[in-house]
Amino acid sequence: MSTNKENIEKFTDKAVGFAKYRPPYATAFFKYLLTKVNDAGNTVVADIGAGTGLFSKGLLDHGFKVVCIEPNAAMRLEASVYLSEQKGFKIIDGAAEFTNLPADRFDIVTAAQAFHLVNREAFLAEAERILKPYGKLALVWHMQDTDIALFKEIAEINHQFCAKFKGFAEGVDYKNPDEFNEMFMPGEVEYKLFDNSILLTREQFMGWIMAASFVPPVNSCEHKTYYNAISDLFIRHSVAGKITVPLKTVSYVGIIR
Repeated sequence: MSTNKENIEKFTDKAVGFAKYRPPYATAFFKYLLTKVNDAGNTVVADIGAGTGLFSKGLLDHGFKVVCIEPNAAMRLEASVYLSEQKGFKIIDGAAEFTNLPADRFDIVTAAQAFHLVNREAFLAEAERILKPYGKLALVWHMQDTDIALFKEIAEINHQFCAKFKGFAEGVDYKNPDEFNEMFMPGEVEYKLFDNSILLTREQFMGWIMAASFVPPVNSCEHKTYYNAISDLFIRHSVAGKITVPLKTVSYVGIIR
């Protein structure tokens, strides 16, 4: 996450919701990342903007060693609880542009659902500093494709009721490789999509949506109106009390230019 104070603090009240309701990333992505290393157990990953540790857990479950970098204290606390039964990790107070990490120590730098919040130039310079020579950068998101009816409708509701909504992932065009190619060495980046469809109960769906940073503050009139609109959407799209959410995990993995 960014050193920008507003970006850091806007997640403080969302930490518990993130920890409880954020959906996991596609297992297939982590298996793909394993093909990029010789030995996961000797591969050290700096997970930038680690939040509550959701993506870090996926890395740890697949054998990587992980340093979680997160500037928000509430998020770090949730991560320490969430990852408490894991081995091979530590949590650091640091930001994307200034990680507090030593130079030339990491095999991979990851930013999952975080790159759109950072200062790109400063982040890339910091990633290059802490990566070993020819180390890799992995940018990852939950793709909410507005070509799909459900996500299109969610986006329309967000635009109507959430003044801070700029589009999913702050409007970053993560479906467009041209958006990211200039950051990587020519021929040294791969764009991948992995199916990550999930089936959610009403509680899970509402908890996930309402945990977003752009949602109006709890107890405000705007929050109640937004909540009701999303609740109505769930009713329309659910079957037998559950809704299928056709997420994908999208990634860009390569060597920084």
